[in-house]
Amino acid sequence: MKLDYEYQFTKSGDSGEISLKLTNPTDAIAFFLFLDVVDKATGNPVLPVFWDDNYVTLLPGEERTYKAKYFLRDAGSEKPVIKINGWNVDMITCE
Repeated sequence: MKLDYEYQFTKSGDSGEISLKLTNPTDAIAFFLFLDVVDKATGNPVLPVFWDDNYVTLLPGEERTYKAKYFLRDAGSEKPVIKINGWNVDMITCE
């Protein structure tokens, strides 16, 4: 199953902020989605990341926006990558 997504990165002082809109265009439930922020250069998770929600489920046709904050120093020098994975969905890598 494939989800639709849109995302945006912004900087505010020493913090980075992510806005991620996920849409389930299918007629099946997208179950137990995990949202992750990864350093593009190393592939390691950016920690800590403060999502307003995570490990979520999207009903058929549902659209939701999630926000996250992280410290720029923890993300390396480049814009980080967002990875979205779930129990019954294809993994998405947003670069």
